[in-house]
Amino acid sequence: GGLWLANSDRLQKLENGRLTTIPNHPWKPTAPGIREMYEDHSGALWIGTILEGLYRYADGVFTRVGTSHQRINSITEDHEGNIWVTTEGGGLNRLRPKIFRVFDSKAGLVEDISDSICGDNAGHLWLANRSGGLVRLRHGREIEVFRPEGGFKSNVNLACADDEGNLWLGAVGLWRFHPETLQTTNVLNTSARIRALFKDSRGRVWVGGDDRLLGHVSGGKFRAISQKDGYTSRRARSLSEGPEGMIWVGTEDGDLYQINDEGVTRFTVKDGLPGVPLREVQAARDGSVWIASIRGGLSLYKNGRFHRFSVADGLPNDEISQLIEDDHGLLWCGSARGIFYVPKRELLARARGTLPRVNAIVFGRSEGLAGGYSLDNFDPSAWKTSDGRLWFATRQGVVSINPAAMRSNPHPPPVDIPEVLIQDQPVPVSGPIEAPPGRKKIEFRFAALSFAAPEKVRVRYQLEGVDRDWMETGAERNAIYAGLEPGHYRLRVAAANNDGVWNESGATLAFTVLPAWWQTLWFRAGLLVCFAGTVAASARYWSHRRLKRRLERLSQEQALEAERKRIARDLHDDVGASIAQIGLALEELKEHPASPDELKSQSAQLSARVRTLARDLDAVVWTVNPRNDSLPELAAYLGQCFLEALRTTPIRPRLEVADDIPDHPLSPEMRHHLFLTAREAMNNLLKHSNATEATLTLSAVDGSFELKIEDNGRGFSPEATGESTRNGLRNMKSRIAEIGGEFHLTSAPGKGTLVAVRIPLVRTAKVHLEHN
Repeated sequence: GGLWLANSDRLQKLENGRLTTIPNHPWKPTAPGIREMYEDHSGALWIGTILEGLYRYADGVFTRVGTSHQRINSITEDHEGNIWVTTEGGGLNRLRPKIFRVFDSKAGLVEDISDSICGDNAGHLWLANRSGGLVRLRHGREIEVFRPEGGFKSNVNLACADDEGNLWLGAVGLWRFHPETLQTTNVLNTSARIRALFKDSRGRVWVGGDDRLLGHVSGGKFRAISQKDGYTSRRARSLSEGPEGMIWVGTEDGDLYQINDEGVTRFTVKDGLPGVPLREVQAARDGSVWIASIRGGLSLYKNGRFHRFSVADGLPNDEISQLIEDDHGLLWCGSARGIFYVPKRELLARARGTLPRVNAIVFGRSEGLAGGYSLDNFDPSAWKTSDGRLWFATRQGVVSINPAAMRSNPHPPPVDIPEVLIQDQPVPVSGPIEAPPGRKKIEFRFAALSFAAPEKVRVRYQLEGVDRDWMETGAERNAIYAGLEPGHYRLRVAAANNDGVWNESGATLAFTVLPAWWQTLWFRAGLLVCFAGTVAASARYWSHRRLKRRLERLSQEQALEAERKRIARDLHDDVGASIAQIGLALEELKEHPASPDELKSQSAQLSARVRTLARDLDAVVWTVNPRNDSLPELAAYLGQCFLEALRTTPIRPRLEVADDIPDHPLSPEMRHHLFLTAREAMNNLLKHSNATEATLTLSAVDGSFELKIEDNGRGFSPEATGESTRNGLRNMKSRIAEIGGEFHLTSAPGKGTLVAVRIPLVRTAKVHLEHN
């Protein structure tokens, strides 16, 4: 209800009938003066000058606010609390209140990087500023630098305050430093670098570091926790205390240790830990333990069980090195992507399985934290002071956060679908949207308006009837569909602001994919009539087809019966005859005992007959095995039989098998005829050729399979075989002719013999299919 007034040299406020002059304004009285004033939702007054830039007046204090130009034209505030300032030539400025403050070399430190942070009982904050020494921060503003003496040769990496006003300093060795007397005492002389310092509730100072260093200082004496006690890790990285004085130790090996007066308990990956280096351990008052790790996200130990949280659960990053809880139930994490927080209640709900994802809020460039990557070499590197502020050691400097100053953004962003493209061509969205027939590409482009932190706006969409779940767009603001079936569709789009508040109603867009002529109702009705007419014609066709199948089945049964008879005949003619001959010979020996020489001769004959019997039986078994119904199997078996037949003879065998014999199928009948033809030719070679050398050639030439058996024996006149009473050659010719092949015999007296068989492979595959 008040009124602000200003001119070139004064600022006044009229309130309740009184006019008050605001003293000590910072702009010059001689300046051209004030052009614009604006009071925001918190009561702060923004003052834009003509030549001296922008000022903010709140709680009796004027603050200069930097803008892109010193000449201010206008000021306003949006519903999210952003202050917008237009300038004369400097463009448009967006201003947000900062909840962060950075202490670095610009703020008075020697180095930007401080390795660790701790607070003392007096409310001061201590920074281990590497070569900048030990820095005390009074009331979060005044900087004092201490350089410990008394033999302290290296940079300070760690600081820890005790109850007696001392500071314990860690580097390579442990020192006790008193800030008032500046006295430094070496307490632990070790070559191991100290990585973690912690004061427990009993006043003991715990020390952890490299080379299996772990223990505590009490009464000026160091008591080590060693392998004898159950501590086996190489490097301790973090220390924390839980209820009843329980000490928790996180290690580089990925193990977690629980230490009390009763002993040491070790937890490993077998218990549920991620198996990666642990960087921060924070024990809570309820007995649970929160654990940050590199590449392992967050872990929670509660009620004897470990729960893990990662990017899949909603965390922005799995490389977490700092962990601290504020006074508002938020768990703050320093990570490789900056600083973020997660409500602790959401993590617990996710661990119970009652929440699908947690909502983590990341602080980055929009909050002035670009490059604020957290450090993880020493612990503690994050601290909470008594006023509730949080402090993080980062590569950008020591970052101070005031969670109490955070104002959540309750306004969900409005959502729109301003543009639709079909086959990359824009179409109007004001009227009905109809996609032409065919599987066209349809692209929808979204807009979600929030200026508080535009890069943190999240957008998700769902095409009803197509997408089972919501789809998040990431950094993109579009959705592409291709190959949609004809029909009516509705696209839903929702968005969330920087604090994860969703606009669930969002925006919707209905559209239609038109059918092609063959997908229309009249075409389908006509198709149904044609189908009904076809059914009647098909019924007759299928009845005839069933009859034909029955006849084919009877034919196959006859063929199977013929195959059985052939196998029985082969067993009777070949194997049965051989067994009968062997039996007669044995009976002859039994009734007419022979002399030793005769017995030896007859035994040799019997042995040869047994070998022949075994070979014949093997041939029968091979013939009936369906796994051998292919040309490669036939070629391999014929080569084996050829070498075996000539092994004990003076004939030198040569076997030539081509590498490119195709894997064509053979019917059992064709395989049987080919095998018997080849065996008959081998028998003739052994009985009649009187040869010294024989060659078996198997090859595939011009779509045909060729088999050749050639010898250098005495040969014969093929014309004379027509008057012979022997049936061997005639049987071979008839067998090959029966399976559609060609049989050729070439021979002359004194010039050897060549038996050649040629089988077309196309005919072979066809016969195999017909047989099956």
